Amino acid sequence: MTNEVKIRNVTINPNLALAPMAGVTDSSFRRLIKELGGVGLIVTEFISVEGITRGNMRTHRMMKFLPEERPLSIQIFGYDDQRMVAAAEIIEESGADIVDINCGCPAPKVVKHGGGSGLLKDHTRLETILKEIKKAIKIPLTIKIRAGFYDHTINAVVSPFSRPAPSVGEADDLKIERQLIFVRSAERIGIDRSSAAREQRLLVSDAALTREGCKHIRQAVR
Repeated sequence: MTNEVKIRNVTINPNLALAPMAGVTDSSFRRLIKELGGVGLIVTEFISVEGITRGNMRTHRMMKFLPEERPLSIQIFGYDDQRMVAAAEIIEESGADIVDINCGCPAPKVVKHGGGSGLLKDHTRLETILKEIKKAIKIPLTIKIRAGFYDHTINAVVSPFSRPAPSVGEADDLKIERQLIFVRSAERIGIDRSSAAREQRLLVSDAALTREGCKHIRQAVR
């Protein structure tokens, strides 16, 4: 049995990704984790499309990566559909392997401007963003999505036997290609590493597994 997963032409082996963590997953940290092994995909910390499209130098530095980090996904957040498309095009030009949209961050400073999980409250806007980006780029597009913004408004359902079922447009129109499950969520619904590999799912290691060691790792590389 292989732990390899493909998102179109991007091979992820093993089927474990380092999740984006703001202020943590910079290039130095990503390379260190990659060197330690066991991670098939590296994701940047989330980056504002406002900064990318307005030419903010600090934001553009956050996009920089080295070849040894591949395959690499750059995650963006925002609300304006035109800037989201422009940022995705810039990311593709930078040579990244995947563009990822953050539809999961609950931080008030992100949600109040409509970004992150705030997009789950505006299905029409989210559908427009996804479709327009899909038209504009050739590299794979993924999204980080919560089950829903509120308990009574569930936007996506994940089960051991089904693909995600977004209530945003038609799944065929959005060309859903792969299901990514956070490790903590996988454990709650009974999916282990071997069954994830068998069903071609990608597990994402998040802060619950890595933050505890972050301070020790950073101290070690100083």
